[in-house]
Amino acid sequence: MSEKWTSNHLLALILCIVVLYISCFCISGIGQAAAAPGTVTGSVVNVRPDPSTSNDRIGVIYQGTTIEVLAQAGEWYNIQFGQVSGWVHQDYISTGTTTTVTPTNPPSQSKTPIVTLDGKQMSFDVPPIIEDGRILVPMAAIFRSMGATVEWDEKTRTVTAVRGTIHVVLPIDSYTPTVNGTVWKLDVPARIVGNRTLAPLRFVGEALGGTVTWDAANFQALMTSPPPITGGTNNTNSVVAVNIVTTVNLRGGPDTAHAVVTQANPGETLTVLGQQGDWYLVRRGAVNAWVAGWVVELIREGEQIPPSAEKPDSEKPDDDGTADQDDPLVVNPSRGDASDADKLTLNSERSAAGLKISMESMSRLDSDLTESSGRLTYVFEDCQLV
Repeated sequence: MSEKWTSNHLLALILCIVVLYISCFCISGIGQAAAAPGTVTGSVVNVRPDPSTSNDRIGVIYQGTTIEVLAQAGEWYNIQFGQVSGWVHQDYISTGTTTTVTPTNPPSQSKTPIVTLDGKQMSFDVPPIIEDGRILVPMAAIFRSMGATVEWDEKTRTVTAVRGTIHVVLPIDSYTPTVNGTVWKLDVPARIVGNRTLAPLRFVGEALGGTVTWDAANFQALMTSPPPITGGTNNTNSVVAVNIVTTVNLRGGPDTAHAVVTQANPGETLTVLGQQGDWYLVRRGAVNAWVAGWVVELIREGEQIPPSAEKPDSEKPDDDGTADQDDPLVVNPSRGDASDADKLTLNSERSAAGLKISMESMSRLDSDLTESSGRLTYVFEDCQLV
């Protein structure tokens, strides 16, 4: 009896093991069959380690990519794509079998976005990047290609761009840049990467008045430049002054390669002393420096010049309130009252060609001329004019 019971017991034990093995196999097969294909519907979607936005992303997937949905927890899908496995919010995944599309060349996580401007692909020394699901592109290179001038202030870590009447101010790591004083809110702030400012794609494309669209299939941004700048006047007269509408740099020469000498502030009007291309030589206080014509308002001959215009020294009033050009300078030898023949009269005339100075006397002018360090010195008998 004991031997028979033992045989039955062993047989029952073997049957239990077989049933358990079959059950495990069936359960495993059902779990595999439950996995469903899905398609990414968001442009750039973050993959997270758990069904929450509280943790940093562990990867990204792109629109049109086919993934496997392994499980669901509330509004989150547990997905698998290549080596990427994690959680994605259901709003960015379509699980309908009729909408499942496998791209011919699905973009990889390391693929660099392509940027085209007016149909031409741009190249950058620092490529665009993806941060928190947003594409950041080199701001200065794109703005300059759109015809803007771009300045960097190291002290405030701020980028300033001007094109026509549009003035853009973008502090690094700020979510609130301004365009003509109006705040544009960003999801991701601008960053410094490889000594270049990278800013969100849509902001860069639209801040100056251009447009941008995202081509998910080809993983590229299609940008168009803003309309050409058209002046509000047909006045082609010479520029005689510039009106400062925003803080601008005044440089030692007619190019951004020259050092900044000083800055001019909004509301100032500076007299133009000369011109080279689109750059203007202006007077600010005791300093003569150059400013780019596209960052200021140009005032031409015949137009109203604000009273705040910085006048050349020869045009500034004397103590009696009259200007030097109306009250000619008389250089008189220090030998008492002089006759008309001893008087030397200095006159100045300003035009687009520059400053013309003339000296007149009722007697013959014999002088010695010397030049040193950019200064001309005329030496007359009994007097010297510098």
